[in-house]
Amino acid sequence: ALSHFDHSRPTHNLARAYRALASLSFGTPEDLDKSIALFREALHGRPVGHAGRPYTLDSLALALLDRFERDGHDEVLNECISVQFEALTLRVPGTLKRYSSLTNLSMALRARFEVTHNPHDLDACISHARESASLCPPGHPDRCVQLRNLAAALQLRSGSSGSQNDLQEALCIARDAATDPMDVGQPHKRITSALLWADIARSRNDMTEILGAYRTCMQLLQESL
Repeated sequence: ALSHFDHSRPTHNLARAYRALASLSFGTPEDLDKSIALFREALHGRPVGHAGRPYTLDSLALALLDRFERDGHDEVLNECISVQFEALTLRVPGTLKRYSSLTNLSMALRARFEVTHNPHDLDACISHARESASLCPPGHPDRCVQLRNLAAALQLRSGSSGSQNDLQEALCIARDAATDPMDVGQPHKRITSALLWADIARSRNDMTEILGAYRTCMQLLQESL
């Protein structure tokens, strides 16, 4: 039985603990650096074909994104995207496990677009966000967040390209995220979507949509009390 013990698992779990520690108010930059080093070590024990490799790739990419947000080094963000893309290739299309890799890759590509303003990154971000949202059917606990991410990316592209079609789609998606009748028990997530809906509506000078967004927001605030 000992011969089948996964020696990479405790290393992976320790890396996760260091990343969580780094995010706390008393965490240090060294905690995040240790987390990344340990994820790399765990990855050596999870070669291609190992069932745990996609999980460690996902986790390493998120830790690298944390480091980019801390230090702002482009090469760190590029590595994050490369690692996350490998994780995505190991996820079977159409499965729920794939949506987390899609979400993480979409976030990283958006972060790079905000640095380089390369439209191809934003197009890829939206494509991945769209697929991720499609894997979260009505009633899925993450559907609201996925729709909001997609709406925000479309709003960003509209601001860059001037596309009114993107802005209209962003408004509709944000509205759907805020008013989804099957999304119960997490009104705070829908409030964020309602605020995005209002922001998009303001940019269109659409008073009907603005009022609808704020009425929804007030209703959700009452539900959350």
